[in-house]
Amino acid sequence: MSKKPHKVEETATPYAAKKAAQPAAPATKAENSGGVRYASLGKVRLTNAKLIQVHRDVLQKLAQ
Repeated sequence: MSKKPHKVEETATPYAAKKAAQPAAPATKAENSGGVRYASLGKVRLTNAKLIQVHRDVLQKLAQ
């Protein structure tokens, strides 16, 4: 005997149409009092140069 597959009932609303979750509350001024820290352009360039050098070294070691 072969069994027939069970009938699956579709929900009234598709999953994508369900109510989205509430977004997080925006930060208050008290939480942002520390301010945003920006790196100087020189520090950014130095860090990027180090990163490129390390990446180059890693690729060379992997190629061996």
